[in-house]
Amino acid sequence: MSPIYCIMFNASLNDDIRDLLFQMAYLMIKDSSKKRKVRSKFCEGIVTENGCFSLHGTNGVRFGAQLETEKGNIKVDYLVRPQDFHRLEGVEYGAWLSFEDILNPPENLEEKIRPNPIHKVAKSHQFN
Repeated sequence: MSPIYCIMFNASLNDDIRDLLFQMAYLMIKDSSKKRKVRSKFCEGIVTENGCFSLHGTNGVRFGAQLETEKGNIKVDYLVRPQDFHRLEGVEYGAWLSFEDILNPPENLEEKIRPNPIHKVAKSHQFN
């Protein structure tokens, strides 16, 4: 998957939360919305869009999320690049990999492959 650039966070993010944050960013950019409530089986909270941002030469849209999970509250500021969404809309599967995973792929790489969160909402978004 294309990266989410985490600026600040107070807890580690699992793949389900990464998917959710990436989906919310996609939908908010498409809808030009500044705030969105989220509720899923693993968390609920609010995601806000905080404008354009540049971080060490990487430009994108900055988002903030406050999520309540079973393991506690998570606060995260993250950056996404809208151009990354265009190439992901038609891709069915992907994997969240760390920079280290990219350089030295783990033996269990196939286990990390999951449905692309953007592909899932891009199809339904086109019909709204």
